[in-house]
Amino acid sequence: MKLSEAAVGSSCIVQKIENVGDFSVKLKSFGFIFGAKVSVVKKSAFSGALVVSASGCLYALRKEAAALIEVDIENTSRR
Repeated sequence: MKLSEAAVGSSCIVQKIENVGDFSVKLKSFGFIFGAKVSVVKKSAFSGALVVSASGCLYALRKEAAALIEVDIENTSRR
C-alpha cells in the first residue's frame, strides 16, 4: 500500500521508496528508510497533503510524494 492511501492514525512500516533521483535521497535522509516506523498524523481534505511522523519528527508531504513510499500497516492487535 502507498503511504498516501493510509488512514489517519495508521502506524506503518516502510517497505520501499520509488527511486526518483534526488527526491528519494531526501526522503531517506528524513528517516523514510526500509523498516522505519511512520505514522499518518493528519490529512488535508482538499489538497491531499499529509502530516507524517517519522524518526521523531513531523513532516508535511504532498500526496504525490507520499505515493512514492510503499508501506505495510503495522499489526497493533493484542491477543
